[in-house]
Amino acid sequence: MKVKKRTLANLSSLSDEQLVALRAVLQGQKLYPVEALFEVVSSRPQGHVEAVRVAMSRLGLPALLGARPSPERDQVLAMIAARILAPHTKLATTRWWHTTTLAEDFGVADATEQDLYAAMDWLLESPAFIKGCTDELPNARITFDKFRVVWHANAAWTRCGASSSAPTSPSRGCAGRCSRAAPASGPRPRPIWTRSSPE
Repeated sequence: MKVKKRTLANLSSLSDEQLVALRAVLQGQKLYPVEALFEVVSSRPQGHVEAVRVAMSRLGLPALLGARPSPERDQVLAMIAARILAPHTKLATTRWWHTTTLAEDFGVADATEQDLYAAMDWLLESPAFIKGCTDELPNARITFDKFRVVWHANAAWTRCGASSSAPTSPSRGCAGRCSRAAPASGPRPRPIWTRSSPE
């Protein structure tokens, strides 16, 4: 008996993707459109955040800021990354970084504006940061951030106005009310390192 062959279809014109799909169908697998299997709930930019994070890690920036991992160090690193990518105020920064993956990548999803200010105060007391500044900027000197001082003055004035209705002795006046309303502890004026030329 002579076997005859008949060409049913020529597959040479199909792409590799089509051949893979055809092979899967012939093996009995069921194929579905990707849109039918997955639902995109949210999509946030991530590539630029990852690029900055990797660069900071390769430069050894985390170790320069603090010898040990801590929430404050993570917040400072996140502020530096945010400053590179999209400079904003502290409050705007805590809102902006939720539009990207920065908050999750740096572990600062729950950080508030006051947390960022506290992290900046922590930074200037970090032995690793002080040593790095001393080594890299031997002629630097510590000064005070005048804008931070103004911020404290405004906060004290606000507390003074808020407590103006409270009874107080005439001799104390507003200063007495402010001293009672001020918290026992809180953020202090931030000293900052400034470069100065040698004498």
